[in-house]
Amino acid sequence: MPDQPIEDPRIWELIEACRPASDDREDPLLRPLAERLAANPALADLVARLERLDARLAEAFRDVPVPEGLEARITTRLAAVRNGRTGAGEEQPASQAPAAEPVAEPAQPRRRLSRRWLLAGGAVVAVAASVVLAIVAPDENLPVLDRDEVLKAAKADFDGWIAQGELPDGGQARPDYPLSGDVRPVAVPQVPWRSIDRFLGCRAVAYHLSLGQGGAPRATLYVLRADVPGLGSLPPSKPASETGGRSVAAWQTDDFLYVLVVEGGRRAYQSFLVRPTVA
Repeated sequence: MPDQPIEDPRIWELIEACRPASDDREDPLLRPLAERLAANPALADLVARLERLDARLAEAFRDVPVPEGLEARITTRLAAVRNGRTGAGEEQPASQAPAAEPVAEPAQPRRRLSRRWLLAGGAVVAVAASVVLAIVAPDENLPVLDRDEVLKAAKADFDGWIAQGELPDGGQARPDYPLSGDVRPVAVPQVPWRSIDRFLGCRAVAYHLSLGQGGAPRATLYVLRADVPGLGSLPPSKPASETGGRSVAAWQTDDFLYVLVVEGGRRAYQSFLVRPTVA
């Protein structure tokens, strides 16, 4: 019998009936699916990817701790709504007529979320899960900084280093303040760096970079554990600031804030990027 295409709705119904990490496929009713997976490697690979996605999403949401006091806040808010309050201690205006009770409608069967959508939108779901994690369980140990202040502080430190004209001794990059893999050079075993005890109230490490060419522009990569809302996870294709002969840009990778200051304009800045990204 010729193999049916993956889009066959009957096969998809069987796939969606299987629970991850279960023995559902051994059910006689799902035997057609087991036979199809054995005969169709592409379909088997697709199902395996779906199961991995299910597991990752389940793990992400299972690890989110419930904020302390959330239950009490929700209960208080619901009680206020029931008592005719629109906010904390705010009475509903007397002139405002109570909302009419909605007419009961026949219960509709709840549509099942297709796992095909989850696969097609896996990247969107993963981003959404990360946003939920960031909102519900933020890292309270990370200071929140202002982007413009960060750019200004990095440029001021860089200008001071240029005026001093001395490089610190080279050494291995610090594992607790790692170099960014998006900045060149990343394979140099010895790179000059120095510690900064107070960078907008944070500890930071400044790596002084060079492309190893005569007359090449100088650059410093500042690494600190802080959060700047709204930054991308990769360095932008053009610097956020190009004033005073300095190009400055910042990006956020996990808990690490990276600020790159380059002597020169946009081309000099881009010469230190492994792969410039769209701004």
